[in-house]
Amino acid sequence: MKNRVTAFIEFYFKGEPFRPSIELDLDEIMEMRGELPQTLHSVIAKANDIGPYSYEYEMLEAEEIQYRDAEGLVAQFIDGNQFDRQGFEEAWRHQRLEQQLRDIAARHLHMEPAAVTEEMLQALRAAHQLGSASIRKGAPMPPAIFPSDPDAA
Repeated sequence: MKNRVTAFIEFYFKGEPFRPSIELDLDEIMEMRGELPQTLHSVIAKANDIGPYSYEYEMLEAEEIQYRDAEGLVAQFIDGNQFDRQGFEEAWRHQRLEQQLRDIAARHLHMEPAAVTEEMLQALRAAHQLGSASIRKGAPMPPAIFPSDPDAA
């Protein structure tokens, strides 16, 4: 399921109500940037042609961002007007990794992704953690357990 939400800000400028908004595809943002912007004020302003050096922008920046129409995982991380951005990012990365591991198992074991068992996922998680730890430490990758050339053993 897609992770979408509409972010908006309500404020008054020169006695008139304003409600600039933007519909965000959080999957697309996470894929492109790896994280969500620290603040969405500038994103909302830009999408609604509000210049960063205007009084209108100052009024917009003074108000809290509100959220509506949340779909997908993101709905679990919005409580009223509070968005747990860090919690969403962590959960999104975990969900994405789980799907990638499920796809890898399905592709290499010639099965449907839904048929991948928890034990298979645990083994793939362990392999992923081992590889991630090796990369973080800058360690060279260990030699293959099974050499590709049977005569090399």
